[in-house]
Amino acid sequence: MVLTVWVAEWVLDEDRRTLRVGETLTEWLTFTDVERLPRVPPECVQSIRGVARALPRWPGTEDGHHPASISVDGATLYWDAPRPVDGPVEITGVVSLNNIDAPDGFPVTRGAIRRVRMEWQATGTGTDGKRVSLPPGASSHYEDVPVSYLPGYDDGPGPGFPLDPAAISAQALRWSGCLVDVEPDAPVASTGETP
Repeated sequence: MVLTVWVAEWVLDEDRRTLRVGETLTEWLTFTDVERLPRVPPECVQSIRGVARALPRWPGTEDGHHPASISVDGATLYWDAPRPVDGPVEITGVVSLNNIDAPDGFPVTRGAIRRVRMEWQATGTGTDGKRVSLPPGASSHYEDVPVSYLPGYDDGPGPGFPLDPAAISAQALRWSGCLVDVEPDAPVASTGETP
């Protein structure tokens, strides 16, 4: 199974990190139900079949949710489930890279990067003249690249980006992250420290 993993721009920008097709990604991965994400781009959404196991509560558990792990074909995902869960699950949502924290001993997932797409969010000008993000989903654009890059705040996508200028009219595009297709090897024991 190949997982599409969303990586927020700040995660990469903070460490001045790039992602390359063919390299190995070793990170904690988090799953978020699509119902909890307003207007998420369809490119980020995937259905997951796996086995969920309840985890003990830990300081990172969201209020009103139940911590769980989901094992799926060589990967382990952290999930703040809406109700207690234990056993087979089929759920739809977004898998994202988590470089902040995870429960003690939670395994990282290791896998080969098979595809990298820069995610660009359409922005417009607000009534105060400042740049504002347009609603997610209807305004995300993707650029396939062999290796991600770190654009400045006002930089647009690289040369040859296939986008109809009429489709964005007076809007601008701002880098908002990357989508990375990862083919997992197997979960790797974690020390609980940032991978």
